[in-house]
Amino acid sequence: MLQINLIPPKFQEKIRNKRVRGALLESSIFSIIIIVIVIIGIFLLNGSFNLLKNDIEDQIKSQEEKTKGFSKLEKQIINYQENSELYDEALKNQYNWSEVIIHVSEITPDNLQITKLNIKDSSEKDSTDTKAVDFTGKASSRRDIAKFVKKLQDSETFDQIELTSSSLDNEGKADFKITAVLIK
Repeated sequence: MLQINLIPPKFQEKIRNKRVRGALLESSIFSIIIIVIVIIGIFLLNGSFNLLKNDIEDQIKSQEEKTKGFSKLEKQIINYQENSELYDEALKNQYNWSEVIIHVSEITPDNLQITKLNIKDSSEKDSTDTKAVDFTGKASSRRDIAKFVKKLQDSETFDQIELTSSSLDNEGKADFKITAVLIK
């Protein structure tokens, strides 16, 4: 096939230049549109990322506030455990006074009356929590006092029993004072 161009050569170059300019204009406009779309996309993504970042920061702050409550609770639990240990330790060093008094009443002879029971810290230097017990009372005879001292010595509740004073009154009854150390 044969093509014949009937357009004069002067106009042919103008037409060719127009076509080249049109193609350049089209590709420039297309490039500008692509660049604008990319810029708009970047702004939209940046906004989305900022929203996500703010949301995550808010969640972190909320979790930090919740954990502050947990750390306060944890401190309270530790404090409770320490106090519980102190309480248990204090209980170990306590005497069961009801048992001591019941034991004394069981070993007291019938003809002996305890008129005063004095409990004080022991004078022993090596033991800080030992208690000394002073028994003051009356007995119908010194033999009853001796029986009571013997029962105290045989007891697993008392140690270092000492008859500190004993005297007879006008009626022939014996007054006494006995000191003993309470064993845990």
